[in-house]
Amino acid sequence: MAPDFRSRRAISLASHAKEGDFIFMEIVNCPRCGKVFAKIKSPYCPACQAEEEKTFQRLKEYVFEHPNCNISELSEGTQVNAKKILGYLREGRLETSNGMNGDIRCLSCNKPILSGRYCSSCKLDISKRVGELFPSKSDDSGARMYTAPKKTL
Repeated sequence: MAPDFRSRRAISLASHAKEGDFIFMEIVNCPRCGKVFAKIKSPYCPACQAEEEKTFQRLKEYVFEHPNCNISELSEGTQVNAKKILGYLREGRLETSNGMNGDIRCLSCNKPILSGRYCSSCKLDISKRVGELFPSKSDDSGARMYTAPKKTL
């Protein structure tokens, strides 16, 4: 049985890719099968990542063949959990022409959307508010960076 690292924070390892470069990896358990692996990008081990990709392709093909389906029809037609389908829609990986007939909604205003978390007007509003909180610094302050001249011996 593989050791379970879930009770502890992931262990970070550094390995030399080439001199001077470091690649940092986390040792984690796959949330699907529990196997211990070095996480670089995906939260799943390579075997489960391949299965996830097959599942996603099945969903994508079904949506292409049935563009007016909703989440429950997509779930029944592909045997994929509706929660996983909603996750793909929220991530923006999966998108339909009709927004799954209103099954996915903006988290802010509750308007139907095609994919993601927010509608375009709420995204714009959020962007404006963030801009107000963190205004971009202009270079008009007169502060400049200089480097010292190289000393010769």
